[in-house]
Amino acid sequence: MPSSAESRLRDIWTRVAPKCAEFDLVLPGNPSFVCQASSCPVHCCKVFGIVPLGDREVIRLSRASGIAPLTLIETEDGEPLTHPAFPAGRPYFLARSNGICRFLGPDLLCGQYAGRPDACRQYPHYLFFFDSLTERPVKANWSAMRAAVGRLAASGPTVEGPELVPLLLRHRDCPGFTGPPLSPSDWRTLLDETLVLQYGDTSEPASPAAAAPAEVLGKVGR
Repeated sequence: MPSSAESRLRDIWTRVAPKCAEFDLVLPGNPSFVCQASSCPVHCCKVFGIVPLGDREVIRLSRASGIAPLTLIETEDGEPLTHPAFPAGRPYFLARSNGICRFLGPDLLCGQYAGRPDACRQYPHYLFFFDSLTERPVKANWSAMRAAVGRLAASGPTVEGPELVPLLLRHRDCPGFTGPPLSPSDWRTLLDETLVLQYGDTSEPASPAAAAPAEVLGKVGR
């Protein structure tokens, strides 16, 4: 990443950081993430009790676990529960037991790691987009987000006027940032992966599954 781009990220972060008290900015050179499950005081699977799921995630988890789709998600009277705050592409939420993920083992490790949802794969990283003029978070479309991320690798002149600025953040309370420093290429890979995990499934549905979730759940089996 060009030094000018890193400078822009640092600049806007100094201005929006007070609004993001739970997070720290992630840049090349910062420690990488290594899960510390056995000694973790956060236990993200307990803290984040509601995990959104899309059709593809439900199918992936069902195939990896051998568990019927409707057993993997919260239901009521045999029908999938949805949450009005969730994006259309991820309408369900992962089944819980006593308010926490039902797949969290007694050793605090994931009992279904191979098929885990995208939100679990993404944690403890998050990607938020801010308007450089208003310094407010922006909910943009996929093309705009992809373009904003692409500009970070460009060495050309800064965009004139307001621009969409992507900030890769990490959950401050997570104790897992003990790995080797992120190289610029590692950081860029992490940025791209977080973009897809956090937004990709909800931006451009790849199959009819996203348009007919109940039908897909029925086809996979209950």
